[in-house]
Amino acid sequence: MRLNLTKPYMLLIAAAMALAITACSDDPTPTATPAPTVPAATPTEAPAEPLSVVASIYPMQYFAERVGGDRVVVTPLVPPGAEGHTFELTARDLLTIADADVIAMNGVELEPWLERALESLGNDVSGIVVEAADAEAALEFEDHEAEAGGHEEDEGEDHDEDEPGEGEDHDEGDEAEQEEDDHGDEADEDEGEDHGGVDEDQDKEHEGEDADAAEEEDDHAGEEGDHGHGELDPHFWLDPLRAITQAERIADALIEADPAGADVYRANLATLSSELRALHAEFEAGLSSCVHREFVTSHSAYGYLALAYDLEQVSVSGLSPGFDPSPQRLAGIADRIKDLGIEAVLVEPVLSGSNEQVLADETGAGIYQIHPMDGITLDELAEHGDYFGLMRDNLNSLRAAMDCS
Repeated sequence: MRLNLTKPYMLLIAAAMALAITACSDDPTPTATPAPTVPAATPTEAPAEPLSVVASIYPMQYFAERVGGDRVVVTPLVPPGAEGHTFELTARDLLTIADADVIAMNGVELEPWLERALESLGNDVSGIVVEAADAEAALEFEDHEAEAGGHEEDEGEDHDEDEPGEGEDHDEGDEAEQEEDDHGDEADEDEGEDHGGVDEDQDKEHEGEDADAAEEEDDHAGEEGDHGHGELDPHFWLDPLRAITQAERIADALIEADPAGADVYRANLATLSSELRALHAEFEAGLSSCVHREFVTSHSAYGYLALAYDLEQVSVSGLSPGFDPSPQRLAGIADRIKDLGIEAVLVEPVLSGSNEQVLADETGAGIYQIHPMDGITLDELAEHGDYFGLMRDNLNSLRAAMDCS
């Protein structure tokens, strides 16, 4: 039987046969039809092994975590509830420091215990050590009376009692010089007697001063060794704009240790810096209109904050938070609180607050909390969450203490 197929049907049959032949063929040659494009795999956010970062105090921990993101694991040395100035490292801490890829510290003599550990470990430390604070931009601490407590006043009283005797000795020395001009060898003999008396008095005076200094050193040896601030204020992170510089330095160290993560670190740094600039704007607006420009606080941790917003801090203990002020200084601060009409004293939660309570009782002032963040409590972290929460709490306390509208 003969089929009478039209041309369209013949074309369809030919196409079907061609497909069947291609399907049955062993020829691996691909067809002309292009393969679908598969999107490139997105790189993972974290490396195979995150960087090990050790941070000395909470602000350094927070900045490292924010900049590092998922590419880092940050271990704080000073745990919540501990006081950063009097902290002591354990043997386990030393091992953690030695094994770290990056060691983030504030610097400017805030962490002498870490400086000693790094010196002791020597070549066992293989990680990058970054000091986030800019020592060249550090403020000099000017309130030496507060730093010395009552000791400067006591020394001043001793010198006042000694001054007449010293003046007489100098007069005798001048007379001896005149005698030397007039009488030669005779004056030499007199001068020797006079200077012998002066030397003996000075020796006795210096022996007394040395004994007093040794006693004072014994009283405060542990304190001085644990938080040797020197004469520079190390609390950069309490000024949001200076905190940006600290975050930048930490970011540079992370990039050096992990160049593959540079883009991640720079992006995280940009986000954090933007938030810190916004925080600065909040402080500017919140502290722009206040009845007082002074605030009374436990110790002089707020010099950069005061400078940034045109304030004056009146500290109870100077740069050393554990240093007891003299009764004279407490009385002077109480008088100033009354004269200025200041209605609140700011106390740090990790300190006893006993001196601040004395001032409050004496003046009728209230007590608010302020957070230097070189030592924080578990309750603070639970209540405020992070650096920004603590800083905003500081702003609220400052506004209340200075009666800001």
